[in-house]
Amino acid sequence: MKKSSKPILFYLLVLLLTIVSFFISITMLKISYEQMLMKKDKAEKELIFAVQEQKKLNVIYQDLTSEDYIIPYAKKNLNMIRNLNESLTIKISKTQINELKEHINRKYE
Repeated sequence: MKKSSKPILFYLLVLLLTIVSFFISITMLKISYEQMLMKKDKAEKELIFAVQEQKKLNVIYQDLTSEDYIIPYAKKNLNMIRNLNESLTIKISKTQINELKEHINRKYE
């Protein structure tokens, strides 16, 4: 009896397809891994840039809110002056307040 060579060819074809699909899947996984690494590197660079930009904006904010910037700006552009004297306190006795109340009541009666 002579055996047919068809089953051997079928097994070889299946084996070949399995090996090819295995290498294709490995290649796709490697490409996907490299793409993820590139995305990670890009995200890290964007994070570093954002942190640097935030630091730069903080420095600008501190410069603009410093007393050395605000006082000359207020004097020059807003014509303001700085009051270095202590606040003025007014002392009025209760009798003076009562006299003023009586005076106002008499005026508006």
